[in-house]
Amino acid sequence: MTKRDINRLANYFGVDVETAQRRLHHHLAGEHILKRKADPIFGKACKFLDPSTRRCTIYEGRPSVCREFPDRTRCAYYDLLTFEALATRR
Repeated sequence: MTKRDINRLANYFGVDVETAQRRLHHHLAGEHILKRKADPIFGKACKFLDPSTRRCTIYEGRPSVCREFPDRTRCAYYDLLTFEALATRR
């Protein structure tokens, strides 16, 4: 996530940037990543993915990496899972 994404999420939820940072993301290997929650398919998934509809619950406030899909060759979530797996092995 970029600073612009964090600002967008802060505006979407009507909170200040610091609150949005604290509630919505964490750092991994120097990157800002949306927090995750348990998911019946992925094990863990973005906290804003509805587990029954498989749709984003913050569509208007979603980060830029999500906005780029489907113009990418694959879902950005796959890339995130790969990044996290590599970063935690270091």
